[in-house]
Amino acid sequence: MHLLITGGTGFIGVPLVEALLARGDQVTLLVRNMAKARALFHDRVNLLDTIDDTASAVDAVINLAGEPILAGRWTESRKPNLKDSRIGVTEALVSWLSRCGKKPAVLV
Repeated sequence: MHLLITGGTGFIGVPLVEALLARGDQVTLLVRNMAKARALFHDRVNLLDTIDDTASAVDAVINLAGEPILAGRWTESRKPNLKDSRIGVTEALVSWLSRCGKKPAVLV
């Protein structure tokens, strides 16, 4: 199975990606920090820094993107960043999905 994952270098993403790779899945990560992703997964995953770079069809999309919620207090100034970091990526994914020729069967 070919999966596109956002947030694959985060707290939940890293063990998920490792488990998917262990079972033989092909994983493509949409990441903000290429160096971090390369350090974690080396050449075992495909890396994208923009959703528009996705050339091949994927079977499923897992959206875990967003600023880390446990990285500090939820201050009034931090709350919009937490919210916007999730909404922006989700909107980009939905837009990309609307343009896909072969749509993934699953979006989580």
